[in-house]
Amino acid sequence: MEPHPVEDWQRLGKLLKRRRPQLDLFAEDNSLTDKTVQEIENAYRQTFTEEMLSAIEVAYRLPAGTIGRVLGDPGITELPAPTAAPRPEPDTVHIPSWVDLRDLPEWEQHIWRIPGLSVDERKTAILLIYLQRGELDDDTEALLYLYRAIGEVVDRKLGRGNPTHAAAREGAGSLSNYPVKTRIVR
Repeated sequence: MEPHPVEDWQRLGKLLKRRRPQLDLFAEDNSLTDKTVQEIENAYRQTFTEEMLSAIEVAYRLPAGTIGRVLGDPGITELPAPTAAPRPEPDTVHIPSWVDLRDLPEWEQHIWRIPGLSVDERKTAILLIYLQRGELDDDTEALLYLYRAIGEVVDRKLGRGNPTHAAAREGAGSLSNYPVKTRIVR
C-alpha cells in the first residue's frame, strides 16, 4: 500500500473506534492483538502488511479494500455497514490461542471442539452452563457478556419496537414457565 499522511490514518482510526462498539461482539478470535487495535485506532503506526490490513478489515467487519478507500479519500466520513460475521467451515474448529484445553473440565473441552460454531457461540454456551450451575455469581464481566449476547439475539428476533418485546422483558419470570422447543428428532 502506498504511504498516506498521518491525518488519513487518524481519520481511519476514529472511524474504526466508532465501529467497534457497533459490532455485536468484537471478534475475540480475529487474530488482532490489543496492541494492533490500539495502533490502528490511534494511528500510532502507519505501515501494515496487506495481510494485516485484511485481518483488520475482517475484525471490524469491513468489505475488502475499505481501508485503502478510506485512506485515499478524505471525503469518506462513515464506514460501510458491517459485513456478516465470518462463520467457520462446518468441519473446521478454530480454538483461540487464549484457550488452553488442558486446563478445562472435560465438558468444556467438548464444547470448544464442536465444529460449525463460532468462538462467540461456544463462549456463550459455556458461560450459560456456568450460569445455570450458579458458578458466575461473582463474575460481573461474564454476566454482562451473557446479558448483552442474549439481549442482542432477543432484540433481533422480537424487534425493539415490538410491544410484545417490552411486555416479554417485563414479565419474563421463571424459565420453568416456558416450554422448551427443540429441533431434536426423536
